[in-house]
Amino acid sequence: MGNTCYMNSCLQCLLNIKEVNSSLKTYSLPGAEDRDIDAVLTNQLKTVAAQLDNTADAVTPFQFVAALRQKFPRFGEMQNGGYMQQDADECLRGILQVLTTQLRSESGNRIDDLFSFQMKSTLKCLECDEEAPTTVEDSTRVLMCHLGTQTDPVSHIYQGVQLSLKEHIEKTSPSLGRNAQYEKSSCMASLPTYMIVQFARFGFKGANDWAGTTATKVKLIRNIKFSSTMDLFDLCDDDLKKKLANGRLRHKTQEDVKAEAAKKAMLDEEKAKMEKGASSSSAPAGDVEMKDAEKEEASSVGVEMIDTGYYDLVGMISHKGRTADGGHYVGWTLSKKANKEIKDDQWICYDDETTSMHLWKDITGVSMDLQGGRADTQIAYINIYKKVTVAVDAGEKLGDGKEGYDASKDVEMKPAA
Repeated sequence: MGNTCYMNSCLQCLLNIKEVNSSLKTYSLPGAEDRDIDAVLTNQLKTVAAQLDNTADAVTPFQFVAALRQKFPRFGEMQNGGYMQQDADECLRGILQVLTTQLRSESGNRIDDLFSFQMKSTLKCLECDEEAPTTVEDSTRVLMCHLGTQTDPVSHIYQGVQLSLKEHIEKTSPSLGRNAQYEKSSCMASLPTYMIVQFARFGFKGANDWAGTTATKVKLIRNIKFSSTMDLFDLCDDDLKKKLANGRLRHKTQEDVKAEAAKKAMLDEEKAKMEKGASSSSAPAGDVEMKDAEKEEASSVGVEMIDTGYYDLVGMISHKGRTADGGHYVGWTLSKKANKEIKDDQWICYDDETTSMHLWKDITGVSMDLQGGRADTQIAYINIYKKVTVAVDAGEKLGDGKEGYDASKDVEMKPAA
């Protein structure tokens, strides 16, 4: 199909989000008189999703690609007789924007329900101390992770995200009556169900007349550490932190209860083996865990769930190569979390029509490190996280959960110094 790996990686990650997949299943194509290219593209995506759900063979979505290139002519650009490589971030944002017009919900649209969040920004004029700071709120779907500079590099995703929340901009100053420099400091005022974090790996290198070079796109391959979990508590405003405190305390209590139960089950199992020997009729641990997970998910239906600020990594789009105009994209989705039988998280890699299974330690290890450092291997470009919620009555009855709770000491999921 000609350089469509950027599209494949986006679709695999997007269609593995069950809420998106289920919304597409119920989508109805409007009548011919009300049908536009957005509707056609959404309907073709619905067809691709159904094909992927019903076959283990490779799917070649010619009609979807044709509709995508009609909606976004950039993706149909050609060079030397073939289709050019494109940016996966532009593709993902474009598809999400189209779906916002088609997948309607009671609150507006399904995409904003899942991915959108509020950012609260304070603007302070750096050239006029008498001008009072102003606060604005806007909606976005992507959290940026800047990589710093050669003299002041970023080494962890938390640093990069925090760096992106503070910037200098130029705008008109009502006090000075001219353009002036402002410091813009932002924080999160709400949390989405799915958080998209984009690593700012691609940029432009200016032309150099002395060297005879023209402006070109470049890629930063700097190693940026990230784990399979993320804690956004420190990026939130004070009002949101107060709301999260309740969920975090209940989450910690719930995890303690689970740990005690697992410890007791292990001791009981060892005791039973010592007394009677291993029973051939006992169910495999993996089956038991799967059933427990199904029961837990089913029991959460109709139960009020509250946010914790914690997120689990469930999808990634990575790129190999030195520029956005070349190289190769692949998609990754979480298949299974580690348990008693599986000692590490299992991930599926979608390399065009080829899929393969990998352990987390292998894709963040020596031979392949998605955290970066080398241009000749895949490097994470977009991470997709799913928020961790907890039942409002999880664990013990903890009142409102705020008394005596110090969030700064809640470090179990924070990065090492």
